[in-house]
Amino acid sequence: MADARGCAPSGNWIAGQLRHGSLPLILLGKAMIDEHDCVVLTQDLPDEGLKAGDIGTVVHIHEGGAAYEVEFMTLAGETICVATLLARQVRPIARREIAHVREIAAA
Repeated sequence: MADARGCAPSGNWIAGQLRHGSLPLILLGKAMIDEHDCVVLTQDLPDEGLKAGDIGTVVHIHEGGAAYEVEFMTLAGETICVATLLARQVRPIARREIAHVREIAAA
């Protein structure tokens, strides 16, 4: 079931869950992030008007997860930006987190 942003729950928070029947979700202590997963920004990106905690959707994975193309959108579906981010700049959404709304500055 998708949420209000159209993001399907990734299920990445379930340690030990098997994806596709054979690959463990947690490899070497790091949660895997797949295309179309929603992720949380871990640091501010002032040039893009984004703040740590903003949620985006992975649209492409570089070099096995070394970096990600992440699309950030308003709740109305307007794209704010697509940013190339290093793995340390995003993380999976945790099971017990809740989204919070903020207004972005006018362009």
